[in-house]
Amino acid sequence: MPLKLVHRLLAVMGAALLPISAMQIHSTFQLEQQQVKSTHAEAMRLLQMIEAQQSAILSGVRQLLSMLRQTRVVLEGDWPQCQNLVERLRAEYPSHLSFHVTDERGIIRCATEVRAIGLDVSDRDHVAVALAGSARTGARITTRLTGRTVLPLAVPVTDPVVRNVIGVAVALIEIDWLGAGLGGKPLPPNSTLTVADRAGLILYRSPHTAGMTGTTLPDRFMELAFLADPGAMLLSDLDGVERLIAFSPVPHGGDDLFLSIGLDEAGALAGIRDSRTRTLWLLMVVAVGATVLVIWLGHRHIQTPAGHLAAVARRWRGGQLDARATVSPSAVEFASLAADFNAMADTLDGRQRALQTSEERHRAVFDTAVDALVVIDEGGTMRAANPAAARVFGYDVADLLGRDVSMLMGDEHRRRHGGYIDSYLKTGIARIIGIGRQVEGRRSDGTLFPLELSIAWWRDSEGQRFFTGIMRDISARRLAERQAEEERDRLRRVIEGAPFPMMVRAESGKILHISRAWLEISGYDRGELATIADWTERAYGRSGGMGVGNAVRADIDRLYALDRPIDEGEYVIRTATGAKRVWAFRSAPIGRAASGQRLVVSVAIDVTDRRDGEERLKLLMREVDHRAKNALMVVQSIVQLSRSDDPGEFFRAVEGRIQAMARAHSLLAIGQWSGADLRQLLFEELLAYGGEGRITLTGPAVSLRPEATQAVSLALHELATNAAKHGSLTSAQGRIEVFWSAQEAGDALCLLWQESGGPIGDGAPPRQGFGTELLRQVIESQLGGEMQLHLDSPGLACQITLPADTWQASGLDAPEPVSRHWSGTPVVGMGRRVMIVEDEALTALALQQLLERHGFAVLGPVGRVEDALELLRAGPPDAAVLDVNLFGSTIDPVAAALENMGVPFLFCTGYHAGGSSARRHPGAPVLNKPVNANNLLVAVNHLMTDAKPVNEDVEMGV
Repeated sequence: MPLKLVHRLLAVMGAALLPISAMQIHSTFQLEQQQVKSTHAEAMRLLQMIEAQQSAILSGVRQLLSMLRQTRVVLEGDWPQCQNLVERLRAEYPSHLSFHVTDERGIIRCATEVRAIGLDVSDRDHVAVALAGSARTGARITTRLTGRTVLPLAVPVTDPVVRNVIGVAVALIEIDWLGAGLGGKPLPPNSTLTVADRAGLILYRSPHTAGMTGTTLPDRFMELAFLADPGAMLLSDLDGVERLIAFSPVPHGGDDLFLSIGLDEAGALAGIRDSRTRTLWLLMVVAVGATVLVIWLGHRHIQTPAGHLAAVARRWRGGQLDARATVSPSAVEFASLAADFNAMADTLDGRQRALQTSEERHRAVFDTAVDALVVIDEGGTMRAANPAAARVFGYDVADLLGRDVSMLMGDEHRRRHGGYIDSYLKTGIARIIGIGRQVEGRRSDGTLFPLELSIAWWRDSEGQRFFTGIMRDISARRLAERQAEEERDRLRRVIEGAPFPMMVRAESGKILHISRAWLEISGYDRGELATIADWTERAYGRSGGMGVGNAVRADIDRLYALDRPIDEGEYVIRTATGAKRVWAFRSAPIGRAASGQRLVVSVAIDVTDRRDGEERLKLLMREVDHRAKNALMVVQSIVQLSRSDDPGEFFRAVEGRIQAMARAHSLLAIGQWSGADLRQLLFEELLAYGGEGRITLTGPAVSLRPEATQAVSLALHELATNAAKHGSLTSAQGRIEVFWSAQEAGDALCLLWQESGGPIGDGAPPRQGFGTELLRQVIESQLGGEMQLHLDSPGLACQITLPADTWQASGLDAPEPVSRHWSGTPVVGMGRRVMIVEDEALTALALQQLLERHGFAVLGPVGRVEDALELLRAGPPDAAVLDVNLFGSTIDPVAAALENMGVPFLFCTGYHAGGSSARRHPGAPVLNKPVNANNLLVAVNHLMTDAKPVNEDVEMGV
């Protein structure tokens, strides 16, 4: 028998209440289980906390015992000192802790309780175990002297040499104090704490139970005391109450004690169980009330309205189409159903009007669509076309209707069109219909153009099938694509033909374009550099993977966020040959590719040569600093070592040696510090004495190495000075011949200095003055060569042998210079005015004093170009001495002003040959620093008297 609607509602209500009730009951039981687990966890937590406190107390005592047994007095058996030690421990630690030490027989030798000394405690279990070599936490004991209940801890005392046990160190902890410390932590209500020793004797019980301390644990607890691991279980406690017992057995933790915590599980679950009972009663009440309510509502809002609707339906079947149903609005669903019945006739009329509106809407869309729309039948005849189709193909709409659609197709698609339709009608396989493709269209003038075509089919009310073709002219898009492709091709040619390293890469890491310069400089093939990961692996030696991909995307994000080119710094890359180059990179965002990926262009500049130049410059600066300090040290040494009773002679000796150093430095500068030509060095040194036929230099082109040039120059200067003061140059007939030779590179260089025409010695060695000492020092000690001096007919002979590492046969073959040299002696200045322009204060002061001592009036000195020009505005001087470089500025403006005034001037500079200023003013004499005072005076005098210079060289230096 079918169920009535009310009964079905009751079944639905029951089905709805059943899972809710089941879920509520399950939730209550689950909550109870969670509370049980929580109680277990709380019991174990309390147990671990108390166990940790116990371990901390016992560990501290054990540490004291370990320190006690390692003391010297215990190890050496010095019992009086041991007694002093334990008495200090008694004073420092509470009275509940006492110590004593036994010998190897177990007899107490020192103790905090003095009366215990001499007692034999070897029968105690903890002492016996410790004498056997193991630390021990003993069982509860009562001391013999004080009667206190204590827990003993014992550790063996071991001889550090033979490793045998020589005694025992024992600590006694009062159990009452230990229990008070463990029981100090608050426990939940109705909870218990039990502590027992390894023998099962109860040491402590909380809450305190009279008569329980000192008794043995019952069997059920003894079984727990010697399990391997801690745990928790429901068990009858020592007072008979069932509790959740969490326990830590004797073997666990290393303290040899048993701990247990008892929690009242029933009390913890009482609230949850009461809640479960109340929930079940509430569910029963709800179920009964819902049943009564469903029956009443079903009769009022379902049975009565449904009967009324059934009566109206029977009247409609009887032909009373004007019948209408009236249902109370309180029965919402049935009132809605009645309204639907009443609107049925109106709905049919409304549908007819809606169909007409829909047709008009589709016609409006068809006529106004931008794309060409054509409707054809199964035979391919066009039945409709919109104005866009007529406009695209160049026809009137009337010209298209009734004609075959193939007239709008190119030749290739026209031939295949009929086959497409026939195949689809027979097999149902679509090649164009519902898919869409690009085809070729034909306009009325015969021109062909690209189209995008998609076709849909449909049936009319009579079941006849039609096809609607939607066509879009893509000529402009094709043109734009072709132009974009040409742009991409131009970009590719620009990138690949760039004269410097250049690449375009996408955010996927793919390298789209790369210049030939990049490939040629790096040495890699294009196939080897498909991605940034390939470049990173080859150029930097780092493998790719996700890390490189993420880094590429991060770099591109940063570039597009800044939206401007950025310098990415300099990096050392490795070429295909293994060489290392330094490239400076600059990158910029350039938009997106057709695929939507962001693109970046990167340009590199090879700065390897620049970096190498910077390194060479730094090295040169360090070398200049090194050489300058060495030169200053040599000058200091010359001043300190030169000796003479005559101040004038001392000044001339120091000045000559410094000028010899200056000549050596000038020659090295000419040779760019690659070496100094030996002939040139001799020529510069002997030029002042080189009268007609007096000097002869014979030998091959030899270059002295920079390290040896200064030393050789000093040696030659000492020989020339000696010849001028004591040797052949003291006589008008005196001559000097210098010969040098070497077999080949790698051999020693032999140089012979031979004087003649001067005083003739007796064959004895020359007097050992400072000059001779200096000669031997630089030739033999500094250069590692050899020197021999002979003073006999025809004059002084000096043979010098220089080792192979001081010279090179491929040296400079410089021509002998042609320099100006003025003959004559200094004259008195007669008050004539000389302007001094020099930026070095000491040099300027020395020049000023020199000229003023010889009667010249000095203008200045000034150290800047502006000051010199200002000085000239007051009137022209008679002559001028000019430095070439003034604080980084050239002296040229001052020289030009002097030339315009007709004032003669000379350059006094450290630049060889006067530098660029001397080349711009070739008529001005050049004196190289350091300048000789006599030469400066003669040169200034010649400026004023227009003396003709002779073709001789003089090294004018300060």
